[in-house]
This record gives sequence, structure tokens and C-alpha cells, in this order.
Amino acid sequence: MRTYIKKDVVERVAVLSNERPDTVAKVVNDTFTVLRQIMAGDESELRIEIRDFGVRTYSIEAVPA
Repeated sequence: MRTYIKKDVVERVAVLSNERPDTVAKVVNDTFTVLRQIMAGDESELRIEIRDFGVRTYSIEAVPA
């Protein structure tokens, strides 16, 4: 199974958008940061919907101490 890393996303977006990789990297990093913040929020369940990409539903369960 192929594993894609953030660098792969940056490179592909840079080619697709004809933008410099360092410019694209900032946007990609910021996007992942925001998604990470949303997923780490207070909601016990949340739904992230990105049009034309799909829907992912997450349930957060408390970890026993």
C-alpha cells in the first residue's frame, strides 16, 4: 500500500496550480492545522464534509485513565 505524506500533497498541488512549492506548503500546512484543531475540539462527534471529496464522520471516545 502506498503511503502519501504532506510533501506529496504539496508537490502535486504545486504542479496542478502552477504555484511555487513554498507557497503551496504554507496553504497545505494551514489547512491541516485547521482540520487538526477541528478534530481536537470539544465535540464528541463531528462531521467533516469536503465537497467532491467525500464525508468522514468521527466519533471520539474517552480514553480510560
